[in-house]
Amino acid sequence: MKGKHSQINYSIYAKQKRELEDIEITIEQLNQISDFITANPHTFVCSFSFFEEKNHTCIKYSIKAKLQLICQDSLEVFEHDFNITNTIIITEDDRLVEDSLYEPFICNSAIIDLKDIIKEEILLDLPLIPKKDTSTCKNTKKHSYYSEQESVIQEKKNPFEILKTLK
Repeated sequence: MKGKHSQINYSIYAKQKRELEDIEITIEQLNQISDFITANPHTFVCSFSFFEEKNHTCIKYSIKAKLQLICQDSLEVFEHDFNITNTIIITEDDRLVEDSLYEPFICNSAIIDLKDIIKEEILLDLPLIPKKDTSTCKNTKKHSYYSEQESVIQEKKNPFEILKTLK
């Protein structure tokens, strides 16, 4: 299975307790999710295990990839390790599964797109401000009007310094 069939009937898979091991799913235009992700297609190596719990379908999955992000300091592209393992419970309303140990995933149809699960995990894992490793990122001090003025100002003497000598 090479990612073309990312839409599946999850309830049938759960009843059969099916497992999808090491499938590759390619997602294009991830830059629509976040401006920090490059526009290149990204390939994810995924494993999905389907099962039922309390009449709800559950999916345990593992997703691995290298996301190409844009450093917010240097604007250079760098690779971010994306490695997620999670279990979700599929429901139409998250109030129906409040007592579950798993994260609810809302799906109103019998078909689920595995790409939606991957996109959701990307949003949750994406750094707030993507930065390259600090040792490789070009950190240059930005020119500032105030930084120049700071060096021009001379230190003022404390007017009460004289009182200390009088003691």
